[in-house]
Amino acid sequence: MLSLSKILKAFNDTLKQNFNCKIYGKETNKEYKMPCFSTELVVSPMEKMNKHIVKTELTINCAYLMETVDQVEQYKIIEKMRELFLNYLVIEDRTLHIKEFRQEYTGELNDILEFQIDIDVYDNIVNRDIDHPIERVDLRLKRKETDEIYD
Repeated sequence: MLSLSKILKAFNDTLKQNFNCKIYGKETNKEYKMPCFSTELVVSPMEKMNKHIVKTELTINCAYLMETVDQVEQYKIIEKMRELFLNYLVIEDRTLHIKEFRQEYTGELNDILEFQIDIDVYDNIVNRDIDHPIERVDLRLKRKETDEIYD
């Protein structure tokens, strides 16, 4: 199964490669060095699709913070984020389809650009054996009319 930390790391690595600013997680409680991104992964409960497949719905919340709001710069960020995350996110040898990409403005002054990126992750389930494996099987056929046993 694909680990949640790898998903967030792949997202943050893509941001680092394409933007020249710091990236913080929700655990950061010190002052941000702006401009910067703040990212977090929100995970919904797993849903069993069938005996072998499980689905997890994820939302990546990503806020772009600026010291002084520059609307033109925000539009450039929106365009670049759409280019990077509108269709898919590559994580190691897997490509995850982006289900929905949204952006909005939040904050007290409605000046923080925020993105929500929804992803459905489908994984195979490995079923562990509950019983002990069969060690010996005796297959003998018995003929009805003669009661002879054939090995």
